[in-house]
Amino acid sequence: MTYYYYDLLNSKDFSGLRDLLSENISFTGPVVQRSGANEYIDALKRLFKFHKKSQMLKQFENGNDVCSIYDLIMDKPAGGSLSVIMAD
Repeated sequence: MTYYYYDLLNSKDFSGLRDLLSENISFTGPVVQRSGANEYIDALKRLFKFHKKSQMLKQFENGNDVCSIYDLIMDKPAGGSLSVIMAD
C-alpha cells in the first residue's frame, strides 16, 4: 500500500499536495476550520514549520472510506520533539 499523501507531507511538497485536493475541500478540526484548497495549503504551511515527519502506523479501507493512524512528529519551539498519535 502506498501513502502518497503522507509522502508528500513528509517532503513538504505543497504543490504536489495542492494537485491532490479538490477546490472545495473543507477541513474541520478540534480547533480550526478551513474551506478551499488554498486555505488548507496555507494552514499546512504554517503548521509544517515544526513538522519533522508523519509515520504511518496503520491504514484501514472500506470502499471509499479510509482511516489513517499515524505518528505526527513535530519539533518544539524550545527544542526537542513532540510525538502525537493522529487519526484521519
